[in-house]
This record gives sequence, structure tokens and C-alpha cells, in this order.
Amino acid sequence: MSSVSKSLIQGMHEAVDYATNKNKKSAKSHAVHVPKEIDVKAIRSNLKMSRSEFSSHFGFNQRTLEKWEQGSRNPDRTARAYLTVIASIPKEVEKALNQ
Repeated sequence: MSSVSKSLIQGMHEAVDYATNKNKKSAKSHAVHVPKEIDVKAIRSNLKMSRSEFSSHFGFNQRTLEKWEQGSRNPDRTARAYLTVIASIPKEVEKALNQ
């Protein structure tokens, strides 16, 4: 059996142990901080983009972006996480999306 196969099997056993509350102390987990609120307009403004440009560059619906900026709707947790990444490393996000 290859080392990759052994590693996959070991990982599967660890996942089962974790799921069944066995040996949770040895499992590795990572908490991700996603802000509860995010200033979408500030992110877009810092990038010096119009709503249309921001929407097309990062895959948002322009009307949704407008509602977020006006405060009539709030981004869900996944969108807030994505917006946080855009605010931090916009060029890398664009590069990843345009591959």
C-alpha cells in the first residue's frame, strides 16, 4: 500500500474517531473569524471600483451589492467571509477567479 493510501486511511479513521467523540484531543481544528458586520461600500471604495466593476470582478449581483451598501440587506456569513478576503487580498482573489 502506498504512503498516500495509508495517510488517507489514517485520516478517515481519525475523522470517524472525532465524529464519534473518541480521541477529540488529538484532532486538529481551526476556528475562522468571520465578522458579524462588514462595510461593503468601504471595501469597494478602497478598491476604487464602481458597483458594476466590483460586481463583475468578484461575481456579485449588482442589485444585491447595492442593497448591502444601502443597509436594506446584510451579507450572509459566507459572503462576509468572501468580502473579508477581497478586502485583504483583492488581486489574489481576482487572479484566482480568472484562471
